[in-house]
Amino acid sequence: MRNRSTVILLALSVALPSSAASAEDTPQLLIGLRVRVTATQDDGDGKRGTRRLVGDLVRFDEQTIGVQDGNNEMRSVPRSAVVRLERSRGRRTRGKWARNGFLAGALAGGVLGYAAGESCHGGEFLCFDRSATIPALGLLGGAAGALVGALAAHGEHWDVISTSRTKVTLAPTTNGVGARLSVRF
Repeated sequence: MRNRSTVILLALSVALPSSAASAEDTPQLLIGLRVRVTATQDDGDGKRGTRRLVGDLVRFDEQTIGVQDGNNEMRSVPRSAVVRLERSRGRRTRGKWARNGFLAGALAGGVLGYAAGESCHGGEFLCFDRSATIPALGLLGGAAGALVGALAAHGEHWDVISTSRTKVTLAPTTNGVGARLSVRF
């Protein structure tokens, strides 16, 4: 009997649309948050495409999502057309990422400089002393790290918010596996 209920629960979890967010996660959408809405649109020629709106959330109800874009224009999207809804986590600043890249690169370069350097005693024809290799490779590594950090810090970063109305959660219980079905209206 237990195996049968486990199979049914697993089948339900695959068959029903589910998401990582539940009905309790709806407060993530507060008026004024910066959001990105991807929605389907009909081009009029019978072709369907997608459009993306980015701006501040001004309305979120059962029928529509309202976004005020960068030109202070209010755009409304029917909830039925929404394919993806995302909340901004903020923009990355290049200076901070370049600084962190420099520090990481300088540390790695310094370690490599220590490993590559030798203890010179004056009798060698070609000898790179650690007092020269550590700062040289440290600066070289720092410059490379700063460049990588500055290039990696591009744009805005987004978290996906569920627009799904159903969610199935499976959890272990003392009697096996339990399921919870959440439906938003």
